Amino acid sequence: MSAQERNPVPGKEESRASLDLVREIYGDRYDAARSQKAKSELAREILDAADLEKDVVATHVLLELGRNIAINAGEVDLTIDFVNRLCDQYQVDAEDQRIKALTRLCAKVPVDQTESMIERVGDACDSAIEKDRYGSIGQLVKALVKLTVRSRESEYREIALEMQKQLVVMRDLHEKVRSYLKNLEKNPADLEANLVVGKYYCFVKGLWTAGMECLAKSGEADFQSIAKLELQSPMTAESRLELADQWWELSARQENEDEKVLMMIRAGSHYSLSAPRLNGLQKAKAVARAAEAAGFGELGVENRKKDSAKQAPSPSRSVALQPVQLSEPVVKYDLPAAFDDVSVGGSGRFLVFQLNTLNKLAFYDLMAGKVTHYVELENADIRFTCGADFLYIGYRNRNTLEKWSLSGFKKVLTTKLPFSNPVDMVITGAGSTGPVYVGAMHSPGLLLNPRNLSPVNYQVVDHVYRKSDARIYGAGPESRMRASFNGQTFTNWSTNVSPAGFRSIVVSGRLVHCFRQHDTMGYLAPSADGELIHTSKGIYTMQTKPFSGKGLFAQSFSVPAVQGNYSVRVVRDDNRKSDASTKSSVTLHVNGEDQPLVTLNDVWIRPGAYADFHTREKVALDKRIFFSPPQTCL
Repeated sequence: MSAQERNPVPGKEESRASLDLVREIYGDRYDAARSQKAKSELAREILDAADLEKDVVATHVLLELGRNIAINAGEVDLTIDFVNRLCDQYQVDAEDQRIKALTRLCAKVPVDQTESMIERVGDACDSAIEKDRYGSIGQLVKALVKLTVRSRESEYREIALEMQKQLVVMRDLHEKVRSYLKNLEKNPADLEANLVVGKYYCFVKGLWTAGMECLAKSGEADFQSIAKLELQSPMTAESRLELADQWWELSARQENEDEKVLMMIRAGSHYSLSAPRLNGLQKAKAVARAAEAAGFGELGVENRKKDSAKQAPSPSRSVALQPVQLSEPVVKYDLPAAFDDVSVGGSGRFLVFQLNTLNKLAFYDLMAGKVTHYVELENADIRFTCGADFLYIGYRNRNTLEKWSLSGFKKVLTTKLPFSNPVDMVITGAGSTGPVYVGAMHSPGLLLNPRNLSPVNYQVVDHVYRKSDARIYGAGPESRMRASFNGQTFTNWSTNVSPAGFRSIVVSGRLVHCFRQHDTMGYLAPSADGELIHTSKGIYTMQTKPFSGKGLFAQSFSVPAVQGNYSVRVVRDDNRKSDASTKSSVTLHVNGEDQPLVTLNDVWIRPGAYADFHTREKVALDKRIFFSPPQTCL
């Protein structure tokens, strides 16, 4: 629900009748529930009752009661489930509700839940820091420190103390810019305020887009030039190289060591992205400087602080694959059953096949050259996706989402999805530790926090309809979606209408940008970095603008590499007799470049065809070809 659709919190007098009825129904069991198990069972029964209740006042009473019982039972996930429902349905301060519930939980949870609580409190700290809300979050971290003392695990206590230290540092930094933030509210053109706030957003908060918008109005020539380039979209290799050079040169003039390092890493990120499309000395410079910058921190995550107690996860993680040596030019591997869908995961290490007849997911390990793991399914009516570290399974019959660890192939979390219709889409980037998209018919799409599977409150910017109450594109049974390797760009199209539509969802910090073209493009496969989208009609930018290609009758179809800045092009052949045994030709390209790096002849692969423009298959052309180049080459 949007803020306007949520119900007002009922007052005491308004709730009295419902509260008396709830006491009559549950009072005796509430008094008798002494054990953790009894409290948990009662809380779950109340949650079920709240889901069925139609009266908004009675629902609120049930949810508040159930939340309190769940807290007293030390049930972390169940408590958050109650809190999420309260926040979704009623006009409450969601962040404040979660912080207060977690603060109470710290005193109630068993010590074996300490690690889970550290994750939850860490998420709350991240959110508070991002929004510059430092009030009640301090009390929560104090409560966490007490829990870690109870656990007697020195490692946990050190993490909590460092978290506390980071909060103090960030609070003090915010205090220094508070007056400038207020000045900007009064006068958005204030040069000094734009400079101070812009640097704060970039170098302290890691909010680069917001920071650049301020620095562009700062009156500082260096920053104005950089901000103009940073805000330019799409960015060519030449303009990105120019931007990298400017950051590099500016970093050399900095006295503040933290800012100097962050500028170098920012420059290194742009050098790394521009290098594949450069030549000669320019490419050599970009490669060398990217390598030097990488020595100071991971490229692409310049908002990280080296001394942070709890760093934000990287948007994506690459793995250096060491494929098995093939005994023949073509090796056939037989799965134990026909597959119904396939997804990439584990940062490109796994091809995950859905075997409906066996009720299993099979993990084909590219390093081992065989299926190494299976995950048993309760039933075949699922939607699934795989990120860098976790597998996500959505069961449509009960609208639940499960999170499985790829390190031990064990289930670690289950949550109820807030849809009235069965979930139709679950997707994240194969190398992503970022958001998980979920969608169902007649509902807006949601982006979930991968740690706790709760919806993240993004600000949505609709670049087509310019709505003030914009929502993320939804997904129904006939929808198809893809995600970039880094999990920052999602594409969406329909298979039951014409034109099918070309929609992209781009995540940037706490903003979600939505773009659309009224056209049929076939499959829509984002590049690993999410900046380009490969289709059956050529290559487009993530803003759905033409980038490269020859239109409907292109002689080849392009598929991006699993990771890295490359793509594969498959020759087009409209011969209906062509199948997987047909010999075709494949060319390898730097992403977006028409000139091939190499041509591979006589490859046994189904060519692209006119049908790829209108396919209703789950396993379209871009799911039949997977190319994962070494990550050592730029």
